[in-house]
Order: sequence, then C-alpha cells, then structure tokens
Amino acid sequence: MRKKTARMETVSTDETHKKDSACALYEQGHEIVARFHRVLIAARDALDADVQIVAGGCNGCVTYDIQAGAYIYYVAQTHSLDRIYIGYGTADSDTSVTDQDIARAIVTAAERLDVEVSWKGDTDEKICLGDATFYDD
Repeated sequence: MRKKTARMETVSTDETHKKDSACALYEQGHEIVARFHRVLIAARDALDADVQIVAGGCNGCVTYDIQAGAYIYYVAQTHSLDRIYIGYGTADSDTSVTDQDIARAIVTAAERLDVEVSWKGDTDEKICLGDATFYDD
C-alpha cells in the first residue's frame, strides 16, 4: 500500500515484502520511502534470475529459510525514511547471478533513479540507500 505524507510517499512492507517467518523484531506497519522501493524493484527486474525481495525483523530471520535463488533483503525494525541498508545474496550455487551481480544491479538502479547510494564494493557489506552519513562520527 502506498501512502503519501506531507513529506514523502511511502510503501508499507506488510503488503509488499514481509516474510511470513519474520521474527518478533519485525515492526508491523513498517514503511520505506517509495523511492527506495523503486530501486529494489528495478534491481530485481534488471537481473535475469529468480530474485526475491524480503523484509524481516533481523538479519537472521530474513534469510534463514530461503533455500533457492537470489535475494535482496532489509531489516524492518523502524521506518526507513532517510536511509535503508540493503543486504543481498544467493541461497544456492544453482542460481545464475552472483552477490556482485546483485549489488551492482542495486547500485545501478539507485544511480539511474537518482537515489543517493553508498557502497564500498565489498560484497560482505550492505548497500546504503539514502543518507549514509548518519553513523559517521
């Protein structure tokens, strides 16, 4: 469900990507900014593979029972209005894409859609959409 506030358009995770097996840390009614959602959809669609987008309560539950294909995920504990950290990966060796392919698709989609993106090129690290300076000190 899309909702437009005075500040920005948001998308409810409950109706788009919530995993049925999400742990209790998942925030019901979780919302992400629509521009972040568009990046995830564009990245998934750009990959010639079975890629699912999932949201859960923690890094453990969100990927725990994915047994095939590739995935893009995020943790839905608080609304993601200024930034969202995106994880990605493959569940098995039979998939036609690599972690690097998924990461590049996310970065390319963000750049094409003019969404601020930060990634150091390391597939062991998440990609930040939005303001990546929040934790800088």
